[in-house]
Amino acid sequence: MLERLRQVAMMVRDLEEGQELYRRTLGMEACYSEDLSRFGLANQILPAGNGTFIELLQPISSDSAGARFLERRGEAPYLLVFETRQYDRLIPHLKSLGVRVTGESQDEHQRSAFIHPSSANGAFLEVIEVSGAGDAWPAAGPDWQRAERGLLTRQLRQVAVLVRDLDQATRRWEEMFGLRATARHQISFTDLEIVVMPLAGRDTFIELAQSTSENT
Repeated sequence: MLERLRQVAMMVRDLEEGQELYRRTLGMEACYSEDLSRFGLANQILPAGNGTFIELLQPISSDSAGARFLERRGEAPYLLVFETRQYDRLIPHLKSLGVRVTGESQDEHQRSAFIHPSSANGAFLEVIEVSGAGDAWPAAGPDWQRAERGLLTRQLRQVAVLVRDLDQATRRWEEMFGLRATARHQISFTDLEIVVMPLAGRDTFIELAQSTSENT
């Protein structure tokens, strides 16, 4: 029920410094910004290739959720954004499981819903269904394809969620999103055991990871 990983939002302390870092190291150029002042945030969207994106978020209000996240965790991934083509099936399914679905919205371009971290092993998720044909992504504006020129990346392919109980998390993500693990192994140069789950589009992946040192 999740088609693709489309966007990863990173919380940063300084939006301009973040943009310069991504431009200098990965060739990413900002293509769009929207008014997020109602959330106490400023943002910039950077294409990462093949219709996937990095979003940089900077708190502009000291009492915002973003500012509290930055204080607790520092600069880090904040929100994972997935595309679905089965919104009418997915959202009622999640609610039937007791998943905390918050902040649903709809306009002429898309429908979206947020999933609270307490329901997704600590990961803050947004699920979006885009209306219309083609590879439109309203969050990146109308001209994001032009900004893909000069990129040193091809696309976002995989994102990892660190969990406390790998078996429980695997069952949870299978139950919520109809995913199936295709690989499970331990990374030799770390203390991580991971499960890899392809999304429906088969070109982006969720990785659930658990530290084996917590079990010793």
